[in-house]
Amino acid sequence: MQVLKFLFIAALALPLAACFEGPAGPAGPAGAKGEAGVAGPAGPAGPAGATGPAGPAGPSGPAGPTGPQGPAGTAGTPGAPGSSSITVRSAPCPSAGCTSSCESGEAVVSGYCVNTDRGFQHIASFADVGGKTVVACEHPVKEVVAVCLKQP
Repeated sequence: MQVLKFLFIAALALPLAACFEGPAGPAGPAGAKGEAGVAGPAGPAGPAGATGPAGPAGPSGPAGPTGPQGPAGTAGTPGAPGSSSITVRSAPCPSAGCTSSCESGEAVVSGYCVNTDRGFQHIASFADVGGKTVVACEHPVKEVVAVCLKQP
């Protein structure tokens, strides 16, 4: 019975106690952060993703070392006999306007204006003089050369 009285008084006192409370005080300072808990077990692996696009090509690597020389090949078939139908005709050219030409029965294949002192050649021009093609040098050079081919 005493317990019942105590419970009855407590049940009446608690709602009445709220009537006599004052205003709430300021909030206290935050407490220290607690330690992290133990990590849980790893979950199952997800499905593989789709293959991405190929990246750009990388730079070329350095050239490798030269390989060993291969074996000699078999001998080839003999070629046709050489032709003596090509002739080189040259003439000294101490001043501009020099010419060189082929003889009758020959045709001019090529022409050169050679200057051996300077190690280079000038442009040769071709002209028709009396029905004959001649190689002409417009600048002073050492030699004018005509390469001629005998006509059959």
